[in-house]
Order: sequence, then structure tokens, then C-alpha cells
Amino acid sequence: MVLKVVTLLVLCFAMLLSHTGSISAPASWNRISVDGVESFVSSVLSTTSSKIQVYGSGFIEVAGDYECVFRTDLMICSSLPLPPSTRCGEVEVRRQPAKVESSSVLTCNSPDRWDLPSMLVRFSVEKARTPLLPQYFALLYIEAGILSASPTYVGASGQYDGIAQTMRLRGRGFDAYNEFAQRCSLCDGRLGPVKYSCLFSEVAGNAAVAFHVLTDAQVVSTQELSCPLPPLVGEQRKIRLSVQAGTSALAGSVELDYFQQVEGISSETVPSDGSGTLVISGSGFSSSLSYACCFGSERTCSSAAVSSWRNLTCSPPVWDHPLQTVSFFVLLKESNRTLNFTSSRPISVSFQPVVYSLTPTEGFANGGLQLIVKGFGFFAGQSFAVEFRCGDNFERVIHVVNESTTIFSFSSPPWNFPVCN
Repeated sequence: MVLKVVTLLVLCFAMLLSHTGSISAPASWNRISVDGVESFVSSVLSTTSSKIQVYGSGFIEVAGDYECVFRTDLMICSSLPLPPSTRCGEVEVRRQPAKVESSSVLTCNSPDRWDLPSMLVRFSVEKARTPLLPQYFALLYIEAGILSASPTYVGASGQYDGIAQTMRLRGRGFDAYNEFAQRCSLCDGRLGPVKYSCLFSEVAGNAAVAFHVLTDAQVVSTQELSCPLPPLVGEQRKIRLSVQAGTSALAGSVELDYFQQVEGISSETVPSDGSGTLVISGSGFSSSLSYACCFGSERTCSSAAVSSWRNLTCSPPVWDHPLQTVSFFVLLKESNRTLNFTSSRPISVSFQPVVYSLTPTEGFANGGLQLIVKGFGFFAGQSFAVEFRCGDNFERVIHVVNESTTIFSFSSPPWNFPVCN
């Protein structure tokens, strides 16, 4: 993975201290520069090491003789309006060996996974633990970067129970720079503050229509950012999450697995004879996968067709079980896995009896006519309310008990209203 280093605005600032040592040095050492800039605020990564080049003259190749020194100390605190997180009363040092590339160039790496409390550090070069004279130092800003994110397995709807899911990103250096930029009287407004954003984008070549969404990130601490998870457009797939400071990308990225979810169904009441159609709404459905609508603990299932990444359709099965209201779920056939819902509320389906015919269709007003209803789904122990209506006038017979799953009969009541069809 290639990590991009964000180039910050260069701020000229150097401090030349008086000669207090006994080491004689070439006059050109007064012109030592780092990465070709003689005095500056530059940046190195907090999450991985960065290569630093030191220019001067008279460097002699002696193994282990030169070191790059990164220091947070009282001198910096007394010179600059640093963030409150800087512990000014303490000296904290990281040393890295420097390699002599030539008589005029040294190279060293910045400390890997920076963990000092300050984002701004003093940089100097020492030979045999003695600073090069005069004691030149540059200021290095330790650049923020991300290491990990949680969760990495996320719902395609971007929410649960109507609340947007939140991504937590772990890394280093997220807040101190903003504090410094706001307080630094030497910066002339050129350093900030930085606005962080989470960028959700395609992993190369995995979708015909590119997914590219920016959401605002909030600084939780020096080591943590948070941002809302956007809903996925299109089929389930991997999406890359990275962080931008302003318009520049920070080092590091994380791949997220967006998984498909079920949101709801078009009706929670269906005919028990299998004649209805259900539309399942959700997110991330894929035309390359196979699905089934399933009902009840017996897992009675029927195949579902993919209408789009947002919808499935299926026909309920013929339901000949006494239990009328059962749980509903969608099964991914390839893995035999139940798809997650977008909420904690379970979905249930009620199978309703279906009436096909009534015979005879006419009779006398004094009642007593034997009527036969044919249909499906009349289970043992069920009772039905039968209503005779003509305009606003009606008579109701209740507690009619079925004779079988497909038929029940009853006598018509007296009709006390005007004759009508």
C-alpha cells in the first residue's frame, strides 16, 4: 500500500543558538537544511515512518556516529503558543540513526507510530551525542494518519433502528494540530484550522457506477475521529474508507464490507393459498446472488427474484398450517444465511383464509337458507364473522365454525330490511 504524505504549508522559523560547545565545525554547517528547506515547519507521518534528508557539508561516514533527534521540551514551550496537550515541564526524546549518504547528505527515518503528546517537535542532528554547531533545529509537525476503523462489516442502509451508524477511526494526531493552528501567532493564519472528512469510495473496478461520498468527521481525541456511515448505492460490495484533512488525503485507508439488509415488506397479510406477491425492500441486493423468502420456524421458503438493489419479489407459499401468524425472513441461498434487518423489530406475516365462492346466492328473507362457502385456509378451531350487508343495513352472524380447510356452511339469518341484492 502506498501511503500519501500530506504536504503542509511551509512556515519559515529557525532558531540559531550561540556557540557553547568545544567542537570546531565548518562554517557551512550553519546552513544545514532538512529536505532542502533551511528553516520551516514540515510534516512527517504519525502512523508510519517518513524519510528525512539533512543537507550540509563535512559529514564523515562513521557507523552509528550521527543521529536525528526529535524532542519535546521546555524550550519549545517557552518560544511558541503550543497546544495544552504539550507537557512543557518534561523532556521527551526519540532518536533515530542517521546514515551518511555523502559528505553533504544525511538521511534518517522519523519515529514509527509517533506517541509523544505534542504534534510539534524540535528536530536536530547530533554527532556522537553532541549537537552540530551551532545548535540548529527545525520544527516538525507530526501529521495525522489512520490505522484502523470500527466496525468494518456495515449495513448497506447505513442505519439501524432509524439511527445512522457511526464509524470510529483510530490513528494519531487528530486534534493537537487544530489547537496549535488556532493559537499560533507566528502562523499568520496559514496553518488551519483543518476540517476532517471521511471519504467513502470504490475499491478500484468493483462497480459500474462509482460510489464517492464525503461525510463530516468529528475529532473525538488525538487518536480518534468519528463520522456517520452513508447508505450504499447499488449492490453489496467492498468500499474504501479514507480521511481527508481539508482537500488532502491522510495516510492510510480501511476497506469496509457493506452487507445487504432487509428493511420491510409490502404487506404483512397474505393469502394462504399462495396467490399473493410480496415486495421486500432493503439495500444491497445483488443480481448475482440467489434469495428465498422464508416463513415460520419450519423455514417454509419460496424463491425470491431480484428486481433491483433495493427490492426483491416473491410469492408466499401455500400455507396449510394451523399457525396463522409467523415470522418472516430472507435467506441468502449461497451461504444459507439469514439477512439482517435494518431495525430490531421483527417482521411477521399473517396468512389469511381465501374465499372462492358462496352458494346459493339467493334466498328468502325469513332466513334459514343453508349457505356453503368454499375457499382455502379454514383451519380447525377457527370461527368467522359473516356479514350480510345492503347499503347501510346489515345483519351479522358470528362464531361460524369451519368444517374443513376448504369449506364451511351456515344458515342465513332473517332479513329485517327492504329487499335488495
